[in-house]
Amino acid sequence: MWWITTIILGLTLNFPKQVMIFIRLMYCFHLFPIYSLIVRMWTIDDIQGLWTDNATWFTGMSLHKLEGSVPILKGRNIMIIGNHRNLCDFIMHDVITEHSANLLSRAGMGVVFPFTGLINIITDGFWFFIRGSCKDMNNFFEWIDTKFASHKTGRMHLIVYPEGHRNLTNKPLPLRTGMIRYAFSRKMPIQIFICNGYDEVINEKKFSAQWGRAKVNYKVYNPIFTDQYMNFDSLMDDVRSMFLESFNEVFKINKSG
Repeated sequence: MWWITTIILGLTLNFPKQVMIFIRLMYCFHLFPIYSLIVRMWTIDDIQGLWTDNATWFTGMSLHKLEGSVPILKGRNIMIIGNHRNLCDFIMHDVITEHSANLLSRAGMGVVFPFTGLINIITDGFWFFIRGSCKDMNNFFEWIDTKFASHKTGRMHLIVYPEGHRNLTNKPLPLRTGMIRYAFSRKMPIQIFICNGYDEVINEKKFSAQWGRAKVNYKVYNPIFTDQYMNFDSLMDDVRSMFLESFNEVFKINKSG
């Protein structure tokens, strides 16, 4: 159909960034999840890892591990906390954390991207919660306990974004205490990672995306062992300080590079 080709070509020439974000969103959060469910579900153990590896490649993100980055702690449940900038985090952070983690996310993610939600029925890799349902923290913490106890795919860790929402600035937001308090109460180690350099890969705010590849710098830091702290306040002070220092280190490298 020549007229369809003409329309697509015209849109691409006039709105290249808008066309690119549409392509990336459709492929990463709809088409490849459908393919994974229909074709690959029966042939591969880690369907979530297949999806995130492929989506990271498709979006053109080249992951660059900075000097001094350490491996993710293995062999026990840990909480991994990082910075959250855009939708790329839901795919790229799985790769950075070595396919070892589940991800705490608002339930709206599964509504906006239903095929991603369908994958989650199999993997339980996203722990969806409803905003406003966490007022009773004891009940919420018990729910987290059950999720850790019943993980389906052997992923023993949980990724949390303590800034609370997307932060596109070059300074960290104040950290929320809820999930860090959970880690302290369960004597669960905390590991920080920070990444930068992908703001224009998928920019939901502008509904645009740059064509081409993006170099993403990231660094994983040494674990913080919460059982070494006598009280929560001293732990929280150290987490805030380390998160700020880590954030500034990675963003300074991106700025100078």
